[in-house]
Amino acid sequence: MMEIELFDKNNIDQLHWPENEEAFLVRSYLLPMVKEGVKAYISNVETNLYLLRINATILPLTVNDRQYDNSYLTSNYFPIKYLEEQNSKRRGLLKPILRSLIQSVGLFLKGIKINKVVIVNNWLLTTNIYPKLTAKEINALTDFLSLRFPDHLLVFRSLNTRKCGELTQWLEDKHYRLMFARNVCIYDPEQRENFSSKVFYHHRRDRRLIQEEKYEIVRYETLTQEEIKRLLQLYGELYLKRHTQYSPHFTAKFLKEAQEKEILQLVGLKKEGTIFGVIGFIEREKTLIAPFCGYEHATEEAGHLYRMLTILAIDEAEKREVLLNDGSGGEAPKHYRGMKSFPEYVALYDRHLPVHRRLIWNLAERIVRRVSHKRAPFQQKIMDSS
Repeated sequence: MMEIELFDKNNIDQLHWPENEEAFLVRSYLLPMVKEGVKAYISNVETNLYLLRINATILPLTVNDRQYDNSYLTSNYFPIKYLEEQNSKRRGLLKPILRSLIQSVGLFLKGIKINKVVIVNNWLLTTNIYPKLTAKEINALTDFLSLRFPDHLLVFRSLNTRKCGELTQWLEDKHYRLMFARNVCIYDPEQRENFSSKVFYHHRRDRRLIQEEKYEIVRYETLTQEEIKRLLQLYGELYLKRHTQYSPHFTAKFLKEAQEKEILQLVGLKKEGTIFGVIGFIEREKTLIAPFCGYEHATEEAGHLYRMLTILAIDEAEKREVLLNDGSGGEAPKHYRGMKSFPEYVALYDRHLPVHRRLIWNLAERIVRRVSHKRAPFQQKIMDSS
């Protein structure tokens, strides 16, 4: 028998927690956000956070209606905000023309309720790792959520073809639309025997850099509160200033609790009493992700720091004997270090929505496939190799 229940801050104390490691992690990491609100932990995320219990699995859901200024963690409207952000930095005659065009597209997207969305398994991180689910559970939770949120698009993110092949197939069988999102770089320690000598050369050189430039590796157990503030500064320099203000704004409260509960295992590079680089790991389902990273850019060693943090992530995956999902960007240097690129997809379910909104998503699906030259993973014969 399929058991499905949905909980928010009003009834969360009635949740009967399954006795497994995954549920324990949800309880430690997400229960405080459900009770206190997400903004206390990620200041640019306003959302309704739910926990869905399906049999012995707990899945976090974020539910939004508008909230157009949100981080990309919960907003489908983010591309418009990003374009506005980039255009604000532009000079010249094109700037006002582009601003008008972007605003017009934005009004259209608001008109089709772009941000009325339920994101399933949203851990409020840039990469989401999926627990083990069955095809029957996917069908049941889709039917349940489409009835519970009849005016909301249902979304699964972070579906890479290396780890989520079977899940993606089930979603496709349930008539989810699959759209290419990005390529992610994955390091597999089991592939070491197939690495070229150049890969090991880069590994040795990057490790040697840490010693040559006299950095000390410090871990989360020894970090002080002042150093926590420094880590947030380094993260902000990388993600908020160099990338986009719509990256998640993690707060000191988030980092402090994640450190104390050992949810986010932070590793820093320290020299002469100052931390110049940091990377934070989370491991689930034999996959390691690094959702928190930053390094000092106002130094000649900035490029070296990036390489050092990358080798720390590789070494962590080697030690744990798990996959490392190092996200997107910087594909060439990551490939030199033994990582391979895999397509990542977003799955959208709209069959319960009005016809005019379904037509828009159908058009969007066609455009994405044409522009990205990517078809659905199983039309490419890419199977789960995990």
